[in-house]
Amino acid sequence: MTPISRRDFVALTAAGAVATPFALRDGFAHASGAPTAQDIVDRIKRNVGVDWSSDDVDTFKIGDPATVVTGMVTTSMATMDVLQKAVKALPARPTDDELHQVRIKAKRARYAAELAEPELGKTGTRFIDRAKVVQDVIGEHQDACVAEDSLRALALKGGGKTGLAAGRLVERQRRRKREARAAFPGAWKKLDKAGRRAFS
Repeated sequence: MTPISRRDFVALTAAGAVATPFALRDGFAHASGAPTAQDIVDRIKRNVGVDWSSDDVDTFKIGDPATVVTGMVTTSMATMDVLQKAVKALPARPTDDELHQVRIKAKRARYAAELAEPELGKTGTRFIDRAKVVQDVIGEHQDACVAEDSLRALALKGGGKTGLAAGRLVERQRRRKREARAAFPGAWKKLDKAGRRAFS
């Protein structure tokens, strides 16, 4: 297999999982020149930047550490492809939870892009900025949903003046939700465009 460039690798991981040959053969003392599973773990230990927990989770649980590694598979959290499919699957009037799930996917895609930003450059930065806007828009909607639920519970317990005040506040939260829903299509259109430019 032919090694791929870092930029191509970033583009592939942003679009989905990628399998790639392990091209880092220099510095390994084996006859084949290829790294073993233990070599990979040792390299991670040297570069991970945190303490290695060798007494519990960070150990081999199965398999032989001397196994030669010929390829690796990686993915960068939620991908642009996953996000696009989630938005495309939304009905004309999505439920509160359906919108919230899109926000979660947008956040994960943004985190993946932030890791790749040095390779993606300005198009990556633009995608990150657009993803933040989508997160904020749907986040405003989600905050209003939570507030409305809390106010409804308060109204049921309070009665009288408390119920009247809570009812007015509930209407305010509904207005926030309507405004967020109205803002979402435009924010998504800009994010989708930025994603196509960053990862094409």
